[in-house]
Amino acid sequence: MPGYNVPSYTTSNISIGPGVLYLASAGTTPTTDVGAVRGGELSITREKLDIDQGFPAQPIISYCTAEDVTLTVTAIEWNFEQLVKSLGAGAATATQLDFGGDVNFSEIAVKYVHRMAAGSTIEIDIWKANGSGELTTSFGDDVQEFPYAFAGLNSTTDWASATLDSDKTIFQMRRIN
Repeated sequence: MPGYNVPSYTTSNISIGPGVLYLASAGTTPTTDVGAVRGGELSITREKLDIDQGFPAQPIISYCTAEDVTLTVTAIEWNFEQLVKSLGAGAATATQLDFGGDVNFSEIAVKYVHRMAAGSTIEIDIWKANGSGELTTSFGDDVQEFPYAFAGLNSTTDWASATLDSDKTIFQMRRIN
């Protein structure tokens, strides 16, 4: 007898593990791998405005008043040239990070590629983004971790300079079999 409350499922849709984070200058396809990461998290938030009418008031329509897309990846390699991109400012070489005094945030392109257990990949392309401007790490007995967080910005074109439709201006996520 089968178990109770077992839903139908497709095992090829189940996935586990981290992915690979690629970064580049805004307007170009990211190809620079940031190195070892422990995991990633994509957050999509839409702020909603409900319009009510009548007595008692009842909702008749809703509008989106703001959209936020953030990709956060936990990196574990000391890579100054990638850390500066997450900070959104500063100057870096392979051996030195200089930071402080810049009021602007640099714009970058972000790509995250996750290979699923069944062989497909999930790719997240953020056309234009800012780094979070935050870096916190602990020095101790465990591996140091660096949160790389990137907030998607509105873009009128993708990395191939193709015009984006008005409802596709922040990011694209696709599954490639």
